[in-house]
Amino acid sequence: MSETDTAGPGEPPEDPAPPASGESEPRPETLPVDKTTFGIAAAVVLAVIVLGAVFPDDFETASTAALDWVIGNFGWLFIIAGNVFLVLAVYIAVSRFGNIRLGNSDEEPEFGTLPWIAMMFAAGMGIGLMFFGVAEPLSHYFTVPPPLELEPDSTFFEQDRQRGALIYTYFHWVLHPWAIYAVAGLALAYSTFRKRRGNNLSDAFLPLTEGRRWGPGAGRAIDLMGIFATVFGTAASLGFGALQVAVGLDLVAGVPGSTQLELIVIAALTAAFVASAFSGVHRGVKWLSTANVVLAAVIMAFVFFAGPTLFLLDAWPSSVGSYLSGLMRLSSVTGAFGGEDWMAAWTIFYWAWWLSWAPFVGTFIARISRGRSVRQFITGVLLVPSTASTVWFAVMGGTAIWNQANTDADYGDAVAKGEEYAMFALLESLPLYAVVSGISMLLVANYFVTSADSASLVLGSLSSSGSLTPKKPLVVFWGLTIGAVAAVLLLSGGLEGLKNATIIVALPFMFVMLLLCVALMKELREDPGGSQLRYQLRHKGFREAIRRLVGEEVETRTGPRNPWGRGRMRPWLGTGRRNGTDDEAAKLWGEPAAEGIPMKAIVVEQTGGPGVMRLLEGEDPGPRPGQIAVKVAAAGVNFIDVYHRTGAYGLPLPFTPGLEGGGYVAAVGAGVTEFAVGDEVAWKSVPGSYADLVVGDADQFVAVPEKVAVETAAAVMLQGLTAHYLCNSVYDVQEGDTVIVHAAAGGMGLLLTQMVKVKGGKVIATVSTDAKAELARQNGADHVMRYEGFGARARELTGGEGVAAVYDGVGKATFDEGLGALRRRGVMALFGQASGPVPPVDPQALHQGGSLVLTRPTLVDFTATREEYLHRAAEVFQMIEDDNLLVRVGEAFRLEEAPEAHQALEDRRTTGKLLLVP
Repeated sequence: MSETDTAGPGEPPEDPAPPASGESEPRPETLPVDKTTFGIAAAVVLAVIVLGAVFPDDFETASTAALDWVIGNFGWLFIIAGNVFLVLAVYIAVSRFGNIRLGNSDEEPEFGTLPWIAMMFAAGMGIGLMFFGVAEPLSHYFTVPPPLELEPDSTFFEQDRQRGALIYTYFHWVLHPWAIYAVAGLALAYSTFRKRRGNNLSDAFLPLTEGRRWGPGAGRAIDLMGIFATVFGTAASLGFGALQVAVGLDLVAGVPGSTQLELIVIAALTAAFVASAFSGVHRGVKWLSTANVVLAAVIMAFVFFAGPTLFLLDAWPSSVGSYLSGLMRLSSVTGAFGGEDWMAAWTIFYWAWWLSWAPFVGTFIARISRGRSVRQFITGVLLVPSTASTVWFAVMGGTAIWNQANTDADYGDAVAKGEEYAMFALLESLPLYAVVSGISMLLVANYFVTSADSASLVLGSLSSSGSLTPKKPLVVFWGLTIGAVAAVLLLSGGLEGLKNATIIVALPFMFVMLLLCVALMKELREDPGGSQLRYQLRHKGFREAIRRLVGEEVETRTGPRNPWGRGRMRPWLGTGRRNGTDDEAAKLWGEPAAEGIPMKAIVVEQTGGPGVMRLLEGEDPGPRPGQIAVKVAAAGVNFIDVYHRTGAYGLPLPFTPGLEGGGYVAAVGAGVTEFAVGDEVAWKSVPGSYADLVVGDADQFVAVPEKVAVETAAAVMLQGLTAHYLCNSVYDVQEGDTVIVHAAAGGMGLLLTQMVKVKGGKVIATVSTDAKAELARQNGADHVMRYEGFGARARELTGGEGVAAVYDGVGKATFDEGLGALRRRGVMALFGQASGPVPPVDPQALHQGGSLVLTRPTLVDFTATREEYLHRAAEVFQMIEDDNLLVRVGEAFRLEEAPEAHQALEDRRTTGKLLLVP
């Protein structure tokens, strides 16, 4: 019997974990163009450009009809979807998932906080803030939004409509849009930097598509919809910017406004983008974004001090408070009881606009957010730009509203001519009109270039297999295409044409976004960074509490008691009767020590089903010289415990099951210097671990590093150390080696696969079901197959050479075929026999196979010395700290629920390591 005879093909798989890698960047940043995706996307977009340019009237008619159909049938869904994204973003941020880091656990953010916020803000809505910063509050002031239901005869009508104008502006620009961006960006950042996949939108859907026959086609369809949404959503924004710059040139510089001028502006700004694109994200976008924030702050500060400063100081907190208090009511309005046209023109348009920008902004902020935690990411994306937006609209819109209501200024004609005139109308009523207007035009132009630059990088990534740094000619192509689409939309319908295209394209992508939420939550729930353990014991000061409470109690107890209420029973040793003859198992149980510490433990008094395990109270021996007593935080549940309980591996009766666990030192025996009370420790072979306190020789325990949760250590000792010796000592995997890992979706298989990948090897994984096949792929296996015919298939995959090693914990069912899959001087590591013992082997078969090596290793022999034990544990813990080894904990049962834990294990109903928590 081996410490690691835990399971085989029928073993419940652990939770999926990201492919491990020893490199900081497992994928090259620049990848070839995906010709299929790029070809389809380019053909469709260019066809739209041609049709819009050649038949502008027909194009406008068709888009208007399509818009009416979308609004009439799906307007309600836009509203609901916007709320779903906001609720989900807040939930993820405040939940246990917030601790997960978008990258390695110790990875620092790639960009500093200010450049990160600046790039995120500029990409998210820079042009929109300039275009609607004055126009929208004034529009709502002149035409009160129907959902406000204000009474014109009310004494407070004027104050209410001023406040309402700002409230509805906040509603459209603050939390909801950034929640949409946050969800999209988080899914992409998690997929790219946590799971080490590509930067493609479709890569974030692998939990839903991988392993399906339709998966590759669905992935390309998702990327195509992301490309279309990005092209048309960004083009609409750039169209707004071109309109505003053209109006500014007309009003400030005297250049007559015309469609030709708008097209010239688009062409000039597109050329500026091309120059920026060649400098890359770390230079062009970063510098321009920071410059944009500075210029916007200058304009806002000027308006704040030149306008009604005291009113603005009062209006901002009042209007923000009203917005937050009425957020639920605002979010539930659909136009069903009136105001449908207004909803379509404003709220639904905005929600569609934000959705169409989601792949662009989401991909971009994901690209710049490496190294941040999920909570930092959502908090930054949701709250920082939202707060800045409220200040912007309160200052710019609030000043315009106050001037309209309290001075001779009249902005009605400007708003009636178009939203693009509103900003300049406000600035004209303030000092230094020419200077500030010039800065405003420069800011809009900068935002145009930044947005086109960012969007083009994203489009290049989407059309080149998620490349983090797409080829520059591809980026330039997409930038030119966006400019052309913006020009076509302006020609075919002006401002309304831009809005129509945005809503139409956003509809199919809305369904993609909702599915993205499902995929994201599926992976977050399975991430070990958000463990679902029922009890969390890693609190600051816990060591000290143990030292003060448990430690002092241990020191004061000296008199022996009668454990379990019957003779002097020692639950790990029994009365001397044996139920089996497995000598190797017996070696794991040591001699008892002196009694003295109260405890609870699971006791097996007769072999049988799970029901034979009973929770009893008694006294555990205190530590003898050279021993320590450990308060158990979690004990690992393994199939070997089932074999002990059933009598397959006989132990003296009665006994306490369990070998593996983690906890806190409660008492130290004489002569022990390595550990102190309160230290976190873990163990792989201390009998009687199904208890709230265990005692064993100090050299059977290892210290748990600060960055490794003690529950994680408890879950990895047996299987983690076994995986380590298999791929480092039994056969030392070299870079480029191909090995077979049987039962690759099981606990051992998941850990062993990750370790082989860290060493640069390739894994051929065998599994028994489709679900386990997907699990193995997500865990990093290069090839996944069923057991039938795996040997011949492995030969094909290695060009007839065969594999370097077969790691076989299955035994009888796979042994012969595994030998046939080995290359010359290959190694068969038979470390388990879940399907039964292997029949006698003729050594001549090893000669005929090419001087093969057959070994039956056990963990006992590969941790025979204290030095080797510490070395293997340290390397496993280091891999966990480096996020190169992710340990999946499925469920934690209470100690008294040990029968339920065993039943779940035997029924194959588990999806990860099971723990018992006292």
